[in-house]
Amino acid sequence: MAISGTSMGPKSLTLVLVLACLTCMLSGRVEGKDIMVGDGNWKLDYNYTAWAESNMFMVGDTLVFNYTKGIHNVHSVTGAEFKDCSGKGSIVLESGNDRVALKTAGNMWFLCSKAEGEHCKKGMKFKITVLPATTDLAPAAPPASPPQSKAAPSVSSAASAFMVVILACMAIFLL
Repeated sequence: MAISGTSMGPKSLTLVLVLACLTCMLSGRVEGKDIMVGDGNWKLDYNYTAWAESNMFMVGDTLVFNYTKGIHNVHSVTGAEFKDCSGKGSIVLESGNDRVALKTAGNMWFLCSKAEGEHCKKGMKFKITVLPATTDLAPAAPPASPPQSKAAPSVSSAASAFMVVILACMAIFLL
């Protein structure tokens, strides 16, 4: 095959294609995902502590709270307010389909303040640790148990690392 007066063999063309694929993979933007809180419904009688511990939260993700409007609410609170089941002073979300963007790394606490805090006292609260967004190709440690969120599918860093290794091996083999 001749390109602009230069002869390019099949191995050279393969190398160019592999390098182009690697460049696209490594320069891709990492986007967050929507994470459904609980089993998809913000409600009483659910173990939100176990749910939070079984998921990984990253900057760029969005928590989605679905519930019947008027029955529950969502407060993003401080650690002290969380401990006391108090949403006083925090912004209350009450739409029934609330979305909370995770914009900074660190701890975050959420609760329902309905029935004068009784929903919170009955376990309708959780704490998460938001990790910094990363484009690191090293595989992350898996959560203790499988996530129960209904998150949008995304390519994991482990899968990306695997593809880089496969493409590099193909390039070496074909040269």
